[in-house]
Amino acid sequence: MNTYMSMRKYISVVLVILLLPVAFFTYAYAGFNDISEDEPYADVLLRMEEFGIMTGDSEGNFRPDDVLTREEFAKTILILCNLESTAGPLMGISIYSDVEPDRWSCGYINAAVNKGYISGKPDGTFGPEVPVTFAEVCTAMVKALGYKDTDLSGVWPKNYINKADELKITEGLELDANDPVTRRNFAIMADRLLVTNIKSDPSAKKTFASSIGLFTECIILGDSSSIKTLAANQVATDRGIYYLQDSDVKLETGNQYGLVLVDDTITRVYSKLRTIDTVTATKYLDKTVTYSTEVGQKEMVLPKKTVYYYKGDKIAYQNLDTILGVNSNIIFAWNKNKSGYEYAVILDPEEGSPALYNECIILGDFTTMENLSQNQVLTDKGIYYVTDPEISFEIGNTYGMAIEGDTIIMVYNQIKNLERVTVLKYIDNTVTYSTAFGDREMVLPEKTVYYYNGNKIAYGSLGSVLDVNSTIIFALNKNNLGYEYAVILDPVYSRPEIALNYNPDKMKAGGISLYNTLIVRNGELVEPAGIEELDVVYNVYDFYRTTRYVMVVSDKVEGELQGIYPNYISPKTIQVDGKTYEFSRYMNFSKISTVSSEFKKEDEVTLLLGRDGKVVDIYKKEFAWQETEIIITGTPKTIATLSENQIFTDKGVFYVAEGLEFTLGNKYMVEFDEDKIIKIKEELKTLTNITISEVLDNTITYGFPENKTMVLPEKTVYYYNGQRLSNYNSIRDLLNVNTSIIFAYNDEKTGYEYAILLDPVYSKPQVARDYQSWMNRVGDISLIGVRIIKNGEIIKADEIEDMDVVYEVSDYFGTSKYVLVVADRVEGEILGILPNKLSPRQVNLGGKIYNLSPDMNFDKVKSTSTSFKTGDEIIALLGYDGRVVDMLYEAAEEASDLAVVLNYHKTISTDLVDYGTVINYVKLLLANGQTVTWKVDEEPFSLKGTMVKYIKEDLDPDPEVEDIKVTLSQINIAGMLKEYTIDREEGKIGDSYVTDNVLIFNRIHNTANMDAEVDILRWDEMPNGTLKVGKIIYVNQAGEFGDVNLIFADDLFDEKYKYGVVTSIDLGTVCRVNMLINGVPYQFLSPERVSGEIGTVVKVEVINNNITKIVEWLPAAAQSTTIQAVDKKRVKIDDVIYPFTDGAVIYFKDSGARITVQGIKDIDTTKTYGKVSVYLDKPLDQKGKVQALVIYE
Repeated sequence: MNTYMSMRKYISVVLVILLLPVAFFTYAYAGFNDISEDEPYADVLLRMEEFGIMTGDSEGNFRPDDVLTREEFAKTILILCNLESTAGPLMGISIYSDVEPDRWSCGYINAAVNKGYISGKPDGTFGPEVPVTFAEVCTAMVKALGYKDTDLSGVWPKNYINKADELKITEGLELDANDPVTRRNFAIMADRLLVTNIKSDPSAKKTFASSIGLFTECIILGDSSSIKTLAANQVATDRGIYYLQDSDVKLETGNQYGLVLVDDTITRVYSKLRTIDTVTATKYLDKTVTYSTEVGQKEMVLPKKTVYYYKGDKIAYQNLDTILGVNSNIIFAWNKNKSGYEYAVILDPEEGSPALYNECIILGDFTTMENLSQNQVLTDKGIYYVTDPEISFEIGNTYGMAIEGDTIIMVYNQIKNLERVTVLKYIDNTVTYSTAFGDREMVLPEKTVYYYNGNKIAYGSLGSVLDVNSTIIFALNKNNLGYEYAVILDPVYSRPEIALNYNPDKMKAGGISLYNTLIVRNGELVEPAGIEELDVVYNVYDFYRTTRYVMVVSDKVEGELQGIYPNYISPKTIQVDGKTYEFSRYMNFSKISTVSSEFKKEDEVTLLLGRDGKVVDIYKKEFAWQETEIIITGTPKTIATLSENQIFTDKGVFYVAEGLEFTLGNKYMVEFDEDKIIKIKEELKTLTNITISEVLDNTITYGFPENKTMVLPEKTVYYYNGQRLSNYNSIRDLLNVNTSIIFAYNDEKTGYEYAILLDPVYSKPQVARDYQSWMNRVGDISLIGVRIIKNGEIIKADEIEDMDVVYEVSDYFGTSKYVLVVADRVEGEILGILPNKLSPRQVNLGGKIYNLSPDMNFDKVKSTSTSFKTGDEIIALLGYDGRVVDMLYEAAEEASDLAVVLNYHKTISTDLVDYGTVINYVKLLLANGQTVTWKVDEEPFSLKGTMVKYIKEDLDPDPEVEDIKVTLSQINIAGMLKEYTIDREEGKIGDSYVTDNVLIFNRIHNTANMDAEVDILRWDEMPNGTLKVGKIIYVNQAGEFGDVNLIFADDLFDEKYKYGVVTSIDLGTVCRVNMLINGVPYQFLSPERVSGEIGTVVKVEVINNNITKIVEWLPAAAQSTTIQAVDKKRVKIDDVIYPFTDGAVIYFKDSGARITVQGIKDIDTTKTYGKVSVYLDKPLDQKGKVQALVIYE
């Protein structure tokens, strides 16, 4: 007999009724008179009565708002803990002056005190009719779970309140420690306690209800109707499979019940514990479910934090796409406080739900079969159209789908588990393929069915279709012991590239890199030097672009051009010396199909044939161009007027043929045609580079780590800005610290023939706003380990002042850097903006004209609504060249009495004056960026991580000694928790303007037992656009216009979330996911088995430099094989421009699966990569930016 039941004889009648299973599925609401069915916690109160823990009064009322007294609590907590029987023997004895021995509660009080659930008062009383406090209830419930004082950090009562909150017993209850607890709130806490795991058995996840023998809560995951392997009287639960003792009992799939379990049998059923919602998918794509309601179709993104079950097992969020489809049923169970879904049970579509259900193997699509359109797929049952363009299939997998005629109208889940191999070698039905542990061999199984180009292929014919980098996709049979079928895919060939102006030292042929790859030329392995001019070159990949080699075809046809057919406008073939050749689709037809075509009949031509024997390019037979020697005196990097395909030389400006690369300062023998350089014949000079560290007249100091001195040789020819200098003495006026000089040795190496002078490179200016020296940076410019020069003097970082203009100055080669600080500002009235506000170039300030720097934010001048205008009194900040880099109004008043509470602690005083007194301290982040720890009257635990106002008081009368005590008051944030739109350029938050020196506190996290982490931001670091509710907590406004001078924000950039790329997954007793985050290796120990692709980007939560969880496996926003353009702000792929986030990282994955962090300079825009994956922080249409770029070599 259930011991818990035996102790409640007085409620036995109620519980006998409760144990009738059928009663729980058809009853109408029959609760308390004073509790409506719509009361959010009506079901909780009913459960308390069902379990005999709390009951109503004689009139059928629950009285939810009545407070629970200490003696009522003593009895109720004993009943809740199945300890009511311990009260009887302790009746008639009392140790408290206000509890008579014959008082009804005396035994309960004694028993509860003995268990440590409650205690008496210091004055020897108990206070039986005093309301029990929130702190006392939390303490009793946490202790009931098996926790002791030594298990908790901190002091009472906060330590027990925090633990109850951590265990979610008090979730949603906004109560302070000394607040009385109502009957409703106690019932809510008790209901949650029953399903909370006890401390002593964490691995088994034994709940409190199970530990006291009341019930075991089980989620019903399916019965024989949804899981075919179950018997009619069995159900699958999250705790295992059980028989039903009463075969008439019907348990609702997806709900949670309190069950009495005896071995493998359910002997009794309590009521349902959950409220559930059920949806049937009318469409499913990328975690988004479309479903029908009474008011029409709705969409829902499946919540990530929900636990999902399918066919009796948990399924990872990232794997939902493999099982969900049209007509799938999802049963969602609300969490206890009805704020979200705790778990969901997924059921397959009912049999016959859509007509014409078929299971089809996907054998190809338009990427593998040229004869298919983009909305067609090839299957083992034929070619079908796909009605929904968003649906994609995995080649080689089997899908359940509904087909009408030649169209797929519905798609269900994937059916097969796949394994993929890339062929490295094939001999006599034995395949060699690569794995993470080295090359492996495999004899292809003879009983497997093989498909190639959409058709079955005989086992004996496999040798005729398999090649290096062929891909074989194997589908495991149902017991995963063998392969049911396999789909063979040809290697993927890149667009052919021509080795034009080929130089093997460049390790590139056309746009194809020759690094880290095998090169096969006409069937033979060769080195890069084995490639010849005008060879045709391909990248050859497997289907998944994980392996690569380079194929080189040297097949040229020379002869007389006799005709292009059917005509020059739509050419298909070409005839040379009586033989006809077909054009490749990769041929540049503009060479022959335009009126100005250089190819005519009877021309002597050279045809370049590709791997398939088709013509990929055509050239006239070579003839001699003009030759000359040139010195490269300027490039687009050093001379702004040059276009990207031009160079400045000692003989003038030339255009450069595609594929040619020159080194600034060198001399070349080249072939040219008019103003275009066609070919590099020879590189003629040896160069040496220096950077000036000191200069006096024409004597320079250079070199690191040992300084050297040189008088610039007078007989050397000097070039500056592309032009030859005619006067040696004029050189001194051009030299400066970090001027670079490229010297070219003469032929005898006895001196320098000529030299190129290059100015220092100045960064974009940064203005020191709200500057604090501890920051060690101004804007993007680091101050660590560099010289800082201000007004010609070397200074320290703390000598930089607010509104100074700061530059990073480097030499041309980027090897030497210093920081230049300019303190040059002018104040006055704007008398004019010249020539006009639409195209401003100058400003008239107080009667003097100043040029505007190209780095100036011109919106401050050009905008119609918020810009500076004639008559404004302003401050203009001047740069190193005397031009205006910024303009601003006078600084607004500061919010100097505001701070953020970072942490608090207490100590016991050891001073004689107040020995033994508890002293509270608070750690604050002040508006000036300073962190201080001061005394405070009361422990401010409720203020941690919040913004407060403070009043300082110096307790020590000695002016030389500071003993600060502060009084804190919480700021009022009522009405401020809403969406805000940030317009950084206009200088607005919402409808209000911000002051020039606006203070911005950004709280990154407020984790228990450590300092809250808070950053101070500049306005130009704020994210543009609309911020969701809760990102801005408080704004402070001041002045006549109510301008915002302080903002308190919450984790604006999701900084506790970081993005990493998975480098390996170790599946063992504990699943270890290894990843790189900004180039730093991290490891996450996953409690569940993880399946994911190496090179995938994941979003993780990082607290205290440890990964606490993987939040999301990110899908790539775009994938390609080429990068059209890239700079430090953006990347262009497939004609779409993606901006970078400030912390964007570029990862390269080589052929050995090694992943490294590299820079923009390592990206080759002429190269065809294995794969380029773009990962955004949010969708592009929501102004998403690139968080990571993963490039597969």
